[in-house]
Amino acid sequence: MKKRKIKLLIFITDFDITGGAQMMLLNLLSKIDRSKFDVVLASLASLKNSTGYAVNVLRQRGERLIELKMRNKFDLFVLLRFCKLIKNEKPDILYSVLFHPNIISRVIGKFICRVPIVINGQRSTDLWRKLPHILLDRWTFKWCDHTIALSEAAKERLLQKEKLAPEKISVVYNGIDFEKFDVPRAPARKKIFDFIGKEDNGQTLIGSISRLHSSKGLNYAVDAVISMLEKFDNVLYVIVGEGKEKAS
Repeated sequence: MKKRKIKLLIFITDFDITGGAQMMLLNLLSKIDRSKFDVVLASLASLKNSTGYAVNVLRQRGERLIELKMRNKFDLFVLLRFCKLIKNEKPDILYSVLFHPNIISRVIGKFICRVPIVINGQRSTDLWRKLPHILLDRWTFKWCDHTIALSEAAKERLLQKEKLAPEKISVVYNGIDFEKFDVPRAPARKKIFDFIGKEDNGQTLIGSISRLHSSKGLNYAVDAVISMLEKFDNVLYVIVGEGKEKAS
């Protein structure tokens, strides 16, 4: 008798944005044993006009991608659509990533629809959270089976600010596929200098790839490079990314 696959529903805010959460899920999806898992992806936001890297990769791979088409933060009908999605798909495991999907997965997924296993992902320290977010996270935490924190700092935030149960939080760092970076040095370096429009004069090249937001702490990297320039004058620091702080 053929063994039934485990139905895994992965729930995130948006796949159109190419951020750390989306890239992590792309890597995760490429490693999942599809002989054991039947995977469905759900996005709060509409993906009708999406052209981002992550959503394009998912489409090319032929992943099952369901959009809940949340119109705005007051669109409570999205909760009904999510409940209907769960009843249709009947997932064994619901894995959510980011604040709003985490809250919805607990209340709708676990409390109302009784998904057997609900796992949340805590991606960062979320410095933007206010008291209502903290209280909501604390109140609904009882309806998740476990939380995976990206770092010790993310876990510590949940323990210190939200006062959540430590036995339900584990730290699992992002995996890195080193084969993607095993490329000949000279051609790769040439591509970088061609991309930034600079001449390669043998500089020591330092780079950061990040969403350009204060929470990423790029100011510390800039300060470190400035300190390096006091001793080494042939250093080039390149930052690649998009975000609110790009102009600065």
